[in-house]
Amino acid sequence: MDDKIETETIRILCNKLLIINNEAGIQWLIGSPFFPQFTIASTFRCIHTLNSDPLAPHYEKESDDLRTLLLKGFEVIGALIVGNNSEFERVASEAIDASRKLRKLLHNNVDEDSLEKRNLVGAVTESGNGDVRFFVSRSGSDRIKSVVSVVYDDQPEKYVWERGCLLCCQLPIKLPLYYPVNRSKDVKDIFTKATEAVIATFRDPKVAYIVETLNETSNEGPQHVIFRGADLNLTTKLANARFSNVNSEEADPTALSCSYFCLKDRDIRTFTSLEEVSVLRMQIRFKYKSCTVDRITEKSLLPPMLNIFQGYRYKCLYLSDYRVRVPYIDRYVLFSPEETKLLVVDYKLEVLCYASKELSIASAISNLLIPALTDQLHAVKTMILPDLFTQQSNIYPYHFSPPGVSHPITVMYELTYGETEMKQVYYLCFKIINGTGRISGD
Repeated sequence: MDDKIETETIRILCNKLLIINNEAGIQWLIGSPFFPQFTIASTFRCIHTLNSDPLAPHYEKESDDLRTLLLKGFEVIGALIVGNNSEFERVASEAIDASRKLRKLLHNNVDEDSLEKRNLVGAVTESGNGDVRFFVSRSGSDRIKSVVSVVYDDQPEKYVWERGCLLCCQLPIKLPLYYPVNRSKDVKDIFTKATEAVIATFRDPKVAYIVETLNETSNEGPQHVIFRGADLNLTTKLANARFSNVNSEEADPTALSCSYFCLKDRDIRTFTSLEEVSVLRMQIRFKYKSCTVDRITEKSLLPPMLNIFQGYRYKCLYLSDYRVRVPYIDRYVLFSPEETKLLVVDYKLEVLCYASKELSIASAISNLLIPALTDQLHAVKTMILPDLFTQQSNIYPYHFSPPGVSHPITVMYELTYGETEMKQVYYLCFKIINGTGRISGD
């Protein structure tokens, strides 16, 4: 094994007891691209494993869950293997390899060269005393090195929120799906294509993103700023994103940093709600082309459309003597001579992202907000698709910060099931965070 790295430090921003757990398994170490390397903000327990082996992750299921739970702006930077371990270097290598595999899936195997170059952390609990040993792997190298300097921050919330803020975006979506009566199975394919059409509009040059502060109540606060899709650089990766201290009203809007809308002189020592931190609210507006229809199918009150894809705002079409409120995007309207039925899928997206206050707002939209909306839209589609005909889901994103964690997480909550389901959501999240599923006070 190589000599220990005396110059590197592992900084831990979560309660020490959340890392040390006697139950064998893997805990994912969560950091942020906006923090110094090897800074651990929280740990998420691996709950999906193969053949009941706590040390064999089911990577696809884990990545699906983490895309929902983990805010954009946080990322997996390593793994901790808990158990009675004596071969520290070998086990730490396995932890680093596991986190590397998970990261590839979380990033959809895009830009693998960049993923391989990321410095990662492997941690191992010692047999008997439960102490944790930390190792690091640099630039995808198979060689690992031990780190002896470990610092537990006594004010983790202050560390997180002095450096960053939240982006919040709500987007109600209503998809009216018209499908042929004699080919009802086609509606699932239509729904999938409609979802992809909505995702495509996030990157449309004509889309508008309206940004304003969510916290400020004074009229003297910053006014809203509008960014259009054409103003965004959608090809620049977060590692190459634009950072600045520009927060002047006279500045070019594309150069404004998130700090322009952040609360000033706020000393944050605890985090329990969004009101305590700086939040940028983002709204999306789409621009549509006009469309006219002058007839309807016989013996049907439905317009002769195979499918119509919808975004956020509505327009009305007049069909003979019937006024039908039909949402649509650009030219995604296909006419059909067949008798059709209408199925309306209605839900709302709500995403949170964590961003450095020095990150430009334009980069935050391109590299955080759009990927977050895309991932949540895919998650909602996956939840709705199996019961598209039999049951209209009432899915709603819910954000909260578990005790001992300095940042919020997101869960998808099915409102149809009421309070019982919500208790299951809490149980699952606490199991992921601390490995026990036990809530304080129970």
